Amino acid sequence: MPSDVLPHIADAWIYFSKTKVGYEIPLNRAEELGNTIISLPLLEEQKLISQYLVQKTAEIDQQKAKIQEAIELLKEYRTALITNAVTSKIDVRQIPIP
Repeated sequence: MPSDVLPHIADAWIYFSKTKVGYEIPLNRAEELGNTIISLPLLEEQKLISQYLVQKTAEIDQQKAKIQEAIELLKEYRTALITNAVTSKIDVRQIPIP
């Protein structure tokens, strides 16, 4: 791999092409891939893109963790509500069912 390409940029490009977003050039043999010219941004721009993606991925991971935490809390509330209704700690007869 040339020295002006970050090692994970090519991996990201190959992974991106597998997502079927945009268009894709079908290659039948491995040597065809070796002869394919791929235009990449300058190394400094690659670094900026990489930093941006790392930051955004971290933000997404934080949001996923918060959502998972909320789901677990809602499951606990649901369980407690069912338990309280079954043991007659709360009266649910007058609550309208949507």
